[in-house]
Amino acid sequence: IVAQTTNGGVVARDIAGELEASTTNGGLDIDLLRMPEAGVKLDTVNGGIKVRLPRDAKASISASVANGGINAENLSIDSTENSRRRPEGRLNGGGARLQANGVNGGITLIGR
Repeated sequence: IVAQTTNGGVVARDIAGELEASTTNGGLDIDLLRMPEAGVKLDTVNGGIKVRLPRDAKASISASVANGGINAENLSIDSTENSRRRPEGRLNGGGARLQANGVNGGITLIGR
């Protein structure tokens, strides 16, 4: 799935396949049923990114934010790069790539 918007957000639920989503002046609200083998790439300018994924998912996570915070809730991520604005890590040993990039908005990863 590829989703792009300007002046609006993207909401995606029960995603199990490859996802690329980007927006300007809106947020991304993503719910992954499982971590797709082909990965997930998320980009936003002037909006936040929220991703919910299973706690047992295997993923290699790369996040970057220019202005805003990066938070992980209910997930145990082993850091491979631990900078405040560009953390990287492995969830459950690593796996498909989850890449999230934001300018002027925070990034939140939530395990369920």
